[in-house]
Amino acid sequence: MRNLERPPKDIELQVGYYCLDTFTPLNSNAYQAARGAVDCAVTAANAVLDGAHISYALVRPPGHHAERRTFGGFCYFNSAAIAAHHLRDYGKVVVLDIDFHHGNGTQDIFYERSDVLTVSIHGDPRFAYPHFSGFKDEIGSKEGEGFNINYPLAEHIDAEKYRRTLATAIKRIKTFNPAYLVVSLGLDTAKSDPTGTWSHNYEDFFKIGQLIGETKYHTVVVQEGGYRTQTLGTNAKHFFQGLWAGFFGEEKAQKKTNK
Repeated sequence: MRNLERPPKDIELQVGYYCLDTFTPLNSNAYQAARGAVDCAVTAANAVLDGAHISYALVRPPGHHAERRTFGGFCYFNSAAIAAHHLRDYGKVVVLDIDFHHGNGTQDIFYERSDVLTVSIHGDPRFAYPHFSGFKDEIGSKEGEGFNINYPLAEHIDAEKYRRTLATAIKRIKTFNPAYLVVSLGLDTAKSDPTGTWSHNYEDFFKIGQLIGETKYHTVVVQEGGYRTQTLGTNAKHFFQGLWAGFFGEEKAQKKTNK
């Protein structure tokens, strides 16, 4: 993206040089918050390694736009990618990104690796941020060729179309047969989210969670986007109820919820 042979020496110039956009500021709290998000994601990964079926890193700022050499899209460190890299020491890993925007950072980090499969369902970059990444023909390179899967979707789709795409993605994930699943959870696919164009409601999030839970993989969920605060909590709640129901079965999940 830039002339990496001649980076600026001045620290203030480096701030812009390594950033993708103009809305990811560096201030006195940025590092503390971003590092805290990483610590939380690694803690969630360790919880799964210690035997938890599902763990949730409820973090801000998000991370999936942070690449190896650049940051942006509200993201400073790629918490989900760091968690996946940590888990890889114990088995194969899939990162499933269901944020409305393509996780260019996660793709960049694992693009030449075959030990971590990256799968993303997102708005087509022809209309959706980050615009330069997330095309269907981006499949990985070198050892990673065939291990990066993108499902760019139209600006306006219904929930049934989304679930069919998710089912297709899950089939691909099963052929990889991972030991662990990292979900980059973007709730910005919700109706009226200021950064998205889709219309998922709480029932849709339940069904999405249920489909993912039915895979039975030990799962680390890392929070990414989602900016409509009026429905954010309700949508998150129903996603996890669906994830739990898919993993344990609805009747057993209800008993656990009641406890």
